[in-house]
Amino acid sequence: MEQEKPTTKEKIIAFSAWVLFFLPFALAKKSDYAVFYGNQSFLLIGSGALALITVRLFPDPFRSIFATMIYFSFFILWVYGMYSSLRGRKKRVPIVGKINFEVSKFF
Repeated sequence: MEQEKPTTKEKIIAFSAWVLFFLPFALAKKSDYAVFYGNQSFLLIGSGALALITVRLFPDPFRSIFATMIYFSFFILWVYGMYSSLRGRKKRVPIVGKINFEVSKFF
């Protein structure tokens, strides 16, 4: 079964989800495409915050190294998600995209 192509409006809302994850839930609740990227953005933000909180447990010399690696890897995943949202296909973000948590249930 072939997926419907998202409209330009849906692509723009999905792209904006990478800056403010809640926008698709406020502006396009019925768009599966935009809500999908809102969920992906929320998962990336949440897992990044959790990873950085966990890094605080490491001793000081290693903390900055791990934090830099986390910032860099999450930046790459963020850019990948933005790019995917503009392409018009639902594509999960690697690593965190496999988690099935739907934020839309709370909005």
